[in-house]
Amino acid sequence: NKIIYNMDTSTIAGISKAKSHNLLSHDMLDVFTSSHLHEACTLLSPTHGGRLFVMMRHPVEREISLFYYLGKAEWEDGYRE
Repeated sequence: NKIIYNMDTSTIAGISKAKSHNLLSHDMLDVFTSSHLHEACTLLSPTHGGRLFVMMRHPVEREISLFYYLGKAEWEDGYRE
């Protein structure tokens, strides 16, 4: 029997909700992801530690991608005709 918890840790509000539900105290959580590193660390404790895995894009590749994206994204404020 598996229990599935659906907590949105992609937002600070979601992290607060997960913390208020004591999600880690039940030993049922294997993985959670968040781009809010400092806030997500508040879910961890000495008895329920974690490991960090980081994926990053090269900054030049990001800027080139943003340049081409803004060239065709008419709905963005930075769009140039």
